[in-house]
Amino acid sequence: MRAPSEVALVLVIASAALSACWTSASDGDALRARVRDIEEGQASQREGLQGEIANAQTKMAQLEEVLGRATTVVQRASADTGAQVDQLQQQVIQS
Repeated sequence: MRAPSEVALVLVIASAALSACWTSASDGDALRARVRDIEEGQASQREGLQGEIANAQTKMAQLEEVLGRATTVVQRASADTGAQVDQLQQQVIQS
């Protein structure tokens, strides 16, 4: 009769061997192809996103330029309006 420790050891080894993941060559090839497809898709998406980021940065620069010009126009118009109001006040006072 075997000692309980020997039986336990045999059971542990048998359990480990039976629970191992067995994969056939064709399953491995299919898995590698699937991983390759996923990686290629991610690379393609990454390139697309980088293009979109560059496009957004260009548009932001354009918007900042337009906003700067609009601010200048508004400031000039505000100064002109202020000068006109001063002139009208002077005319009213002189009348």
